[in-house]
Amino acid sequence: MSAVDTNRLYKRDILSGFSALCLLIAGVLHLIIVPQVWNREITFAIVSLILGVAQIWWAVSFAGRPTDSRYGTGIIIAGAALTLWAVSAMFQGAFTADPVALQVAGLGVTDKLFEILALIGLLVWRASHHPREAMPLAGVVQLLVIAIIVGVAVYGVGQLSEQYVAAALPTAETVEVYSTSI
Repeated sequence: MSAVDTNRLYKRDILSGFSALCLLIAGVLHLIIVPQVWNREITFAIVSLILGVAQIWWAVSFAGRPTDSRYGTGIIIAGAALTLWAVSAMFQGAFTADPVALQVAGLGVTDKLFEILALIGLLVWRASHHPREAMPLAGVVQLLVIAIIVGVAVYGVGQLSEQYVAAALPTAETVEVYSTSI
């Protein structure tokens, strides 16, 4: 497949719009989560911020110009977000039982639903635009493996950097202590 093939422009249709809308909603939900967890889970907030911006950027670019390369990027973004969520749920309790954490957990489940819908929409979009190829399984598996690797890598970097990020950024408590000591 040449670079010309990967940048082939497709006509916008309901499937590209559906996939873009689903990932756009997931991105907005990630951005809504950020201020709610910023003071307690700074690494989670930073990852949510970056992921939200990436999802919104992808949704706007794919809705405006659906191409094969943007399709692949969308599969990787949605798949990596789902992998990161699954790995985080398996290896560390995501939230405590306080009311804000429960609200954030609810938003997290909702954004995962939209990421799954975007992933399904992208797979159907690909099959509808390449009917003769009958959805080349090797290409889809390759993109999903990349998504899993990216999701696990982001989790690992987040775990390794958590103590450094928390120490480097001020929290509400440190700002309050500093302001009362002046």
